[in-house]
Amino acid sequence: MVNQLDSVINKPDYEYNYDKKSGNLLLKRNNQDPIAVNKDQVHMFCLKLDKGGYIFMKVPLINANEFFQVIAKGSKYSAYKLYKNIFVRANQQSSTGYTQDGKNYDEFKDVETYYMMDETKQEWSAFELTKRSIRKTLNAQSPAVEQYFKDHRTNELTESYLAEMLGKLNN
Repeated sequence: MVNQLDSVINKPDYEYNYDKKSGNLLLKRNNQDPIAVNKDQVHMFCLKLDKGGYIFMKVPLINANEFFQVIAKGSKYSAYKLYKNIFVRANQQSSTGYTQDGKNYDEFKDVETYYMMDETKQEWSAFELTKRSIRKTLNAQSPAVEQYFKDHRTNELTESYLAEMLGKLNN
């Protein structure tokens, strides 16, 4: 974890987790119940897995009260993902008596929103992880974006693909 003063907090006996529903960083120590860390005291944090991990940080220009997953960070362009978790009530209906539509149970549904940051202009826009949306969002870099799409046309459009593309645009 990196605090608001850019000091690294690395305590091996602390376990961290991210609560998508509340948007809080949770801290667990010595098998105690987890507590929410004060958001004002956290600038960024990393959740490590057996292979890889996730970096989350505040992006005040977009929303100073949320933690965004870092997809790519660069001098010209950066991309982030915001996780939200919403409650969806059961909505099962029977129109004919024989068939039923909808679900007969409540659930929590993940909602992911992607954001592109133009670091030089200090402007951001929301986008979808599609070629069409990326083209629209990165219009100023159109020839370079089109060339990247052409050179990697057989690759699946994933977050890693986007990170590699932005890496090329940032060089």
